[in-house]
Amino acid sequence: IKRLGVDVVKSAESRKEVQIPLHFSDVYKRYNNLQKTAGYDLSLYKGETAVLYSYPAKDAPEFRVNLLCYKDRVIGGDMSSAKLSGKMVALKSEEMKKCLN
Repeated sequence: IKRLGVDVVKSAESRKEVQIPLHFSDVYKRYNNLQKTAGYDLSLYKGETAVLYSYPAKDAPEFRVNLLCYKDRVIGGDMSSAKLSGKMVALKSEEMKKCLN
């Protein structure tokens, strides 16, 4: 997370196992397209069980940094707002940096 330039509240970490579907719905296809903009591709992990770690951002508490990991390797993730009208942005993106400023 530090390499992304984000400080998070580690004591507020949440962790859950997620199944990456074998067949992507339209929503999952859009999410994977977001992943691809950051250099990830979840289609390589179809059918696998991954772990989703989620942390509140210290400098932007309305945002959470979400990391999707498989065998201790980051395979995707996002930064998303908890607001109903909030947004989700790709890791490593300029838009992510703007949300933190």
